[in-house]
Amino acid sequence: MHCTNCSEAISDLAEVCPKCGVRQNTVKKYCHGCGEPVKEIQEMCTSCGVSIKKTNKSSGTGEAMHPAIPALLSFLIAGLGQLVNGQVAKGIVCFIGSIILAFITIGISAIITMPMLIIDAYLIAKKRQEGKQVGDWEFF
Repeated sequence: MHCTNCSEAISDLAEVCPKCGVRQNTVKKYCHGCGEPVKEIQEMCTSCGVSIKKTNKSSGTGEAMHPAIPALLSFLIAGLGQLVNGQVAKGIVCFIGSIILAFITIGISAIITMPMLIIDAYLIAKKRQEGKQVGDWEFF
């Protein structure tokens, strides 16, 4: 992660830059993903694709959950990890599709579909946690 004020490489957990002392995400001069210069009015970094909009952690719309949670939910119920990642239609289609395939193949299809859904839920959650834009039907 990079400081949004001075572009110094800092820890992902840092709330304040140790070099310039500025609280992160209050000033947006540099992308926190790649350190490239950005303008205050930009919503996305044109170099790496990371969302640079100001987030309000107190509203509950700030940080995304740990990627292991959607992966675990997809392990328990097919498509549930996609649902909690905000990909509602994709999650429902994956759930219904998994049931239909399991019925047709007497459950053998789960050997392929479940690992794919678990990996997808993890990687999409990781992208969201990094602040990257994720499409409604984006896989991996």
